[in-house]
Amino acid sequence: MMWHGVKLKNMDDLYCDVFGSKPRKRGTGYELLVACVLKHLNRDAETTHNVFMKSFYSKDKYQIDALLEDDNSIFVESKDYSEHGQKVGRSDICKLSGALVLLKDVDGGIVASSTDFTRPAQR
Repeated sequence: MMWHGVKLKNMDDLYCDVFGSKPRKRGTGYELLVACVLKHLNRDAETTHNVFMKSFYSKDKYQIDALLEDDNSIFVESKDYSEHGQKVGRSDICKLSGALVLLKDVDGGIVASSTDFTRPAQR
C-alpha cells in the first residue's frame, strides 16, 4: 500500500503517518481511523473506541472496535488484513452477526475492511 509515495506495511503505519504516533497494539490504528471517519460522517453520534459490552444472555463480554450511539447503537468491527493482502471472509461477518444477537442494546453492525471482502462475505 502506498501513501504519499511511501510504502506502508499496514494501516497502523498510515495512522502513524497521519497522527505522529504508532498504537501499541497491532490493528488499533485502523480501528481509530475508522472511528474518526465515522465520527466525521455522523457528527451528532457519540463515537467510542474499544468498548466492552456484556451479553444479554450470558456473562460473556464482547470487545467492540467502535460504538456509534445516536438514535441507534451501531457496533463497528474493523479488519486490517492489508499486511498479508487478505480479504475479510464470511467467518468475520458471522462473528459480528452472532454478537449482534447477544447484545441487547445494539441495533446493527458495520464491518470495515482495509482490503476487500471475499465473495461469500458479500452475500
